[in-house]
Amino acid sequence: MRLCRDYASGPACVQACPTGSILRVNPSSDFADVRDLLGGARRAATAGARTPAASWLLGSAIAAAGLGAVGAIMQARGLWSPARGPGSPQAWARRWHDGLLAYAAPKRGVRVWMRWRKKQAIPPGGDGTTAARADAPRVVSRVAGHAQAHLCIGLVTLALVFAHSPWPPAVRASIGGALWLAFVLSSLAGVATAAAYRLVPPALTRLERTAALPEDLPAARTALLDRLYREVSGRSDLVKKIFERILLPYGKAPHGPLMLLAGGRRLREEEQRLRARVDAVLAGRGSERLAGIDELVRVVVELRAIPAQRWLQRSLRWGLPLHIVTFAVACALLVAHVIQAVLWR
Repeated sequence: MRLCRDYASGPACVQACPTGSILRVNPSSDFADVRDLLGGARRAATAGARTPAASWLLGSAIAAAGLGAVGAIMQARGLWSPARGPGSPQAWARRWHDGLLAYAAPKRGVRVWMRWRKKQAIPPGGDGTTAARADAPRVVSRVAGHAQAHLCIGLVTLALVFAHSPWPPAVRASIGGALWLAFVLSSLAGVATAAAYRLVPPALTRLERTAALPEDLPAARTALLDRLYREVSGRSDLVKKIFERILLPYGKAPHGPLMLLAGGRRLREEEQRLRARVDAVLAGRGSERLAGIDELVRVVVELRAIPAQRWLQRSLRWGLPLHIVTFAVACALLVAHVIQAVLWR
């Protein structure tokens, strides 16, 4: 697998990831132990870089709130309207809308920027590709700044939409009303997607022992169930009773995955919590007959985590298509709305 090793600027997937979730590292040089592998070094390296982005996003949110409030007050007092004054669409709508569209170009043009790397003096690897250099610079996303700018522009544009629309807002049987609804839906989907990209990966990491694709989860659940009933066979009567009274209801609880997700605990911490519950029920009795209980605890915790993993993975998949579709509809309606406004002058 080449993994874009022959590109001097690094893997395309890393450069095209707007959230920095994908990175290419050399274990021998980029981290010294497992702690760094799990994010310690990366957090230290990127902590300073995230502060300006957060400041811009906060400033845009404050500006959007101010613009929206001013627009609502001015519309309510009749000091401007969508057809005249600062609320006129010709003053700002197309420029800000074009700013939102500009985000799509660099993300999909990453491969155009990449130049073919000259052959290095390093001996080729076993697969015929050039081995990665230990001193090669870390590849970072080229479009992270565009994603942050897209969020900032989107917040301000949403405020301008509210300022431009008649107040109080209402979905009317007109092109303008449909445009307002499409843009609001697109904005909500965009904000939800950005929040999911920021919050879901850490939560998903807590619930995974190994990375799994969505299509792998049904087979993983079947394998865990087979393993569970294999492990309980041949155990002591006490272990079987604990399995029947505590572990099996724990694994089958319909609200269990939600509680696991809301608790914010890692799988190891959840295992310790469940084992402490078993020990509390036994109160020190029969500890010599508990062989195999730890493995059963491990399996039922993984079973509870699978639905939560499925929910988190789906939350990363539905938002972006909905955002793209609603924004495309808003683009078409904006063109029709501007044409209508010009023709009716």
